[in-house]
Amino acid sequence: MAARLVAEADGNAGPVICEATGFRWMYFLVAPGAAKDHSWPLGVQRFGGAGCRTVTYIGVPALAGNTWPLFWYSEPTPTAPYVVPGQLLTALGPVSPSAS
Repeated sequence: MAARLVAEADGNAGPVICEATGFRWMYFLVAPGAAKDHSWPLGVQRFGGAGCRTVTYIGVPALAGNTWPLFWYSEPTPTAPYVVPGQLLTALGPVSPSAS
């Protein structure tokens, strides 16, 4: 799925982080507040959001050096500092209107 996103963005998809071990999550860094404005398919976990009363964070690997088990699948760039939620939704496939 991340490969589809990167291909559709001509290699400039924005920051995508992968876990090499454990649950092998993929993290797509979107602009602050952007995730809450979209309906996401079942299985997608959104971190943070409106009314969130807990501290939310994500471990972000350094752009260089050993940060195992996290690594950059796609690095942020000046033209793509964040993943565009609409492009991510397109890469995920169709979403039913009731999903959130």
